[in-house]
Amino acid sequence: MGSGWICDSAPNNGIMHSFLLDGALCIGFCDPAEADALAWIDRVCLTEPPAPFDTFTCRTWTMHCVRGLIKQGFVKCDDPDALEQEAKAWGVLHHQSAHDGVMPRPINDSKVCKL
Repeated sequence: MGSGWICDSAPNNGIMHSFLLDGALCIGFCDPAEADALAWIDRVCLTEPPAPFDTFTCRTWTMHCVRGLIKQGFVKCDDPDALEQEAKAWGVLHHQSAHDGVMPRPINDSKVCKL
């Protein structure tokens, strides 16, 4: 795995209280009744770069998964690169308050995705 990140896709009721979380940027929705359709995410290789990328990083893993969620229709976004830029800017905006331990963490809807 890439240095400095943790892959964790398990259900978590307390995620908004995590000290590792900048916040939540809502990009899509999966009805809990359809959660089995997301099982492929746990099978994404954590040692090889996912197509179309040449290297394996938290960014390439995330973008691979986002593209898969777009294909499945859980994320409605015409431009995953614009979504990545939005998420980066959003993370920068909220990082300091996370570092300072401000609670609760922010929850915002993506402006790039159709929710």
